[in-house]
Formats: sequence, C-alpha cells, structure tokens
Amino acid sequence: MKAAGRLDDLREAYVRNHPESCARHERAQAWMPGGNTRSVLHFDPFPLVIASGRADMLTDVDGYEYIDCAGEFSAGLYGHSDPVIVAALHEVLDNGLVLSGPNTAESELAELLCRRFPSLERLRFCNSGTEANLFALLTAIDATGRKRVLVFEDAYHGGVLTFAGGGSPMNVPFDFVTASFNDIESARASVKRHEDDLAAILVEPLLGAAGNIPAEAAFLAMLREEATRCGAVLIFDEVKTSRLGRAGLQGHYGIVPDMTTLGKNISARACPLAHSAARGP
Repeated sequence: MKAAGRLDDLREAYVRNHPESCARHERAQAWMPGGNTRSVLHFDPFPLVIASGRADMLTDVDGYEYIDCAGEFSAGLYGHSDPVIVAALHEVLDNGLVLSGPNTAESELAELLCRRFPSLERLRFCNSGTEANLFALLTAIDATGRKRVLVFEDAYHGGVLTFAGGGSPMNVPFDFVTASFNDIESARASVKRHEDDLAAILVEPLLGAAGNIPAEAAFLAMLREEATRCGAVLIFDEVKTSRLGRAGLQGHYGIVPDMTTLGKNISARACPLAHSAARGP
C-alpha cells in the first residue's frame, strides 16, 4: 500500500476511535479560535482532549491511556501526582486560596531562588514567562531612558515576543533590533551600531523554539562585555532553562546577567521576574 493511502487509513481510524475528542473540539471552536488557547497543541484533524493525568500517564476523554513524554513542554517535570507536590497543594487548599496580602510562602520561595541564581538580588512574581519578559524589558527601558531592544532570530520569549521568520504581527510594538544567534561578530556589530539607544539585550542561553540550540560560551561572554561597555541591560530569559542546573545556565556558563526571567520549574504559573543591579561578568 502506498504511503498516502496508509496515512488516510490511519487518519480515518483516529477519527473513528476518538469521537468524544472530536465532539469536544467542535464545541470548543464555538468559543475559542482553533478550539484551544495554545496553537501549538492543535493538530489535524483534531487534537486529543485529555481528561486526566496520574504519575507519568494521561487518559483522554475516549478512555485511551498514553505515556506522557511531553511533561507540559518541561513545565511538568514531576508528573501528575507526585506525593510531595500533592501534599503541598492540599496544605494550600486547607489554608485558603486568596489571602489578600503578603503570605509566608512567597518570601520563602524568593529567598530560595535568590540564593540559587547568581544574578538575583530582588525578585518579583508575576503570572507567566511572557509577562516576566515584558516586565524585564519595561524595567530596562525605564532605567536606561533608552528604547531599543536587541533580540535574536528564531527566539521565543512569549506569545507577544516571538521572532521566528522575522517576527509576528502579535508582537508588542517595541523597537526591536534582530541579530543572529551565536554569531559573535554580527551581534557585536549590532550592539555597536545601536549602542546609544540600546536599552536591553534579551537572550535565551538555549534557543528553545529553534530546536534547543545551546549558546556558545564565547557568544554570551561577548554579550556580557558589550552590555557592560555601552550601558545596556543584559537579560537572560531562563524561563525554560532555569531547571537545567541549580543556578540555571548562567551558573553553567559562569556568566552573570543583569536581569533574569524564570519560570516553569513546577508549572506554567510559577514564573517569577527577578532582577539585580547591573554588574559585570
């Protein structure tokens, strides 16, 4: 049988075996564009609708079970029912959900993170990695009195800060300058060309959406040197990479940015924005 015919058979079997996922997806499209809130989760003819998860397994609404190899794109590293996490969640539920004031947990977590990451002196919690990066950029723009931001091709810093294929019409209207990732000379030239109005350099130490490309140590060291020289704020987006080591990739490389955005350590909602005074390498 030709490959195209086999693919058609598999597609038909998928539709036949997942009627409830199909029905729920069709209903969802009436209220959400594409039927969900994350475009990356969609695939044709319709995505699976997940009913529950336990340990490393998922169950869809049609009763099929799957090994969860995605781990919520690494935001769910501990699976779906780790007893320590479940116990902590029950404790939170028992003590109340919205306390309308400072609580004990946030300051304790802030202290733990500041002790782990070399760049962190003060920390602010927010709602997402996207929001953390927006706050970091706005802080850098306000602190420097400058407007321009250097980013890198194919980088992803959130739903309104994506730079694949030259950028997105959904991006926030900041004054972006784009350079090639891991290209020391072109990035250095971009910094020098815009240094008088450069507020920030925003970089992922591992270019995630482009295929998890690690930054070269010399490339990050150059960015640290150039940011210090021209007075721009060097921001490491470690929303994805903060759990790749006790001090994230900044600890691995031994390069200290001026600001760091973190998140996804336990869930997509655990996204603190952390910042420090400017410092050299």
